[in-house]
Amino acid sequence: MEVSSWKSETCRVSMASSAVPASLWTSLRVATQSEDHEKVLKDCKAILAHAADDARALHCRLVALLQLDRLADAQAALWNDAGAFERAYLLFRLKNNDAASAALESCSERRADYLRALLAARLSKSDDAAAIYRRLLSDPDLDEDDRVSLQTNLTAVCAVAEGRQVLNDVPVESRTHSLLYNVACLEINAGEYASAEAHLVEAIRLCTDEDDDLDVDELATLTVQLAYARQLQGKTAEAQELYHNALESLPPTVHSPASAVASLNLMSLRQHDEKHFDSAKRLARALKVDAAKLTEQQRRTIARNQALLMLYDKQLRACVERCDAIGADDEFACVVRALALVRDGHADEAIGSLRRFTPGTRSVRLALIQVLVDTKQYDQALRALDDPVFDELRNRVAFTSLLIVLHDALGDVAGALKVFEGVVEKRDGTAEDRRRLVVAAADYMVRHGKIDAAQELLSRAGALFPNDTALAGKVALAFSAAGVQPPDAITKRLPQLPTLSEEALAAVEAKLQYVPAAKRKSSPPDASVAADAPAAKPAEEKVKAKKKKKKPIRYPKGFDPAHPGPPPDPERWIPRYERTKGRRRHQGGAFKGAQGSVAASTSAGSGRSRAQRGEEDKNVIDNRRQKEKQMQGQASTPSSKSNKKGKKRR
Repeated sequence: MEVSSWKSETCRVSMASSAVPASLWTSLRVATQSEDHEKVLKDCKAILAHAADDARALHCRLVALLQLDRLADAQAALWNDAGAFERAYLLFRLKNNDAASAALESCSERRADYLRALLAARLSKSDDAAAIYRRLLSDPDLDEDDRVSLQTNLTAVCAVAEGRQVLNDVPVESRTHSLLYNVACLEINAGEYASAEAHLVEAIRLCTDEDDDLDVDELATLTVQLAYARQLQGKTAEAQELYHNALESLPPTVHSPASAVASLNLMSLRQHDEKHFDSAKRLARALKVDAAKLTEQQRRTIARNQALLMLYDKQLRACVERCDAIGADDEFACVVRALALVRDGHADEAIGSLRRFTPGTRSVRLALIQVLVDTKQYDQALRALDDPVFDELRNRVAFTSLLIVLHDALGDVAGALKVFEGVVEKRDGTAEDRRRLVVAAADYMVRHGKIDAAQELLSRAGALFPNDTALAGKVALAFSAAGVQPPDAITKRLPQLPTLSEEALAAVEAKLQYVPAAKRKSSPPDASVAADAPAAKPAEEKVKAKKKKKKPIRYPKGFDPAHPGPPPDPERWIPRYERTKGRRRHQGGAFKGAQGSVAASTSAGSGRSRAQRGEEDKNVIDNRRQKEKQMQGQASTPSSKSNKKGKKRR
């Protein structure tokens, strides 16, 4: 959080032009002293109406526009005779760094050093910016506010040790949340997360106490940085809660860098349990932030996350185009682009793009090897592993395992054994790593019939690790596989089998006496014995199979299976008026004519409408149903009474 050290330009107003009323100059002087920039613009406009070329009024108007962040109006109001500092500051605010640096060369004012330091910090020239701030701090005439402001800016570009020293030099009562924030950022970059967390908590307390009108955006920035410090310490739940609090504290119309950072960090925290739609919403909020407010690193991070989200959503062509827009020199974009091409079925194009990547970093080469292995181009993968970028990894177990797997896939046993021998002879790494390599090499040799080489290797390893009984056992197994008695030096190192005393042996024998004998299947009789034996009666010696007892069929009460009667009506489950036999038949002769048509004589003579006839038919059907219910009730009444009488309590 870099605080601008350029103070508000105070217009030096003097009554010089006789054409301008004195009241306007007085009003302008009061407005500049109270820093009422809107009033300054109004008074300058009135003065320029009387004297269009007045330099003091033009200068005051330009400064007021800069203070109000009306950069476009300030650029339009910039006249040819404006000061070099005002021109440089306007170009600095417009992100035109080269032109601002050129304009500052002709400016010798002291306040220009503030702007030079800010410009150097923006161009990542931290050492130059820190040197300027140190020179400005050496001025003994600085007041306390200016000194704290310069110290705050110095902590944004210096090392962590110097930042802590600056913080200790500032009295506790003079510390600001910006100063603590900068020191916390230095500590995060140095990996001192606990100290950074403590400073950020103190910064949030100062921010809420020192500002009467609390800046929500400033507080959200501090909260997001505190969440990031806790995220780096593994406090995931606390970090997520702080990110959500920061986003909720910002109005939906405010799109600040803090909201972009919080949205992206939430995406990274919840990438495994969050749907891509939710991540897309968070990314959309980050994209709404004005790019001019973001640093180059933040803009690049947003673009990378956008490409990665397109890859997860299977928007492969859009992902490739987004990676191309990020830049050909971006390592992350190159790897993601290759992955999208592989998933899209263009593995050859992905291999070509990875090989053309100029820096030749380790991650890009590993991605190339992964694609080659996936496409079963094992020989090219082995050649790619000869790159000098892997020199630091050659003695590691994982790298050796990869080489062995590739040689084994090609059927090159000699090449795999050569790799094993080279790694074992170097004796690099820890003792445990060397032991694992020796055991793996011996197993590989035995598996491919190189028993003599395995014996020699394990014998040498046994001399290196005399107290390793497991390795001695491997040596004994290698000799036994070749049918050779292991040397006495090896067998003596093997652990002795435990011996049983006479009492323990007697106890074991006593337990074995009560073990039930196992049942054995009788063997078929001999053919000669079977011939001499008398013929047994097959009917008597056959074991009768158990018959399954059939359960009697249970019928409803009163049902006679011998006389079942007519089958039940299949439509008994639906209402009677909906059954086939219960439908109303046409009365009054055969139906003739088109549907819905009625003879003129009939309709005229009936005197009833169609609705009336339908109501009468409905009444007839209801009466018929009521009679049927009454008949059924009369038929079932005696049986129900007999049932009630028959149920007696026992």
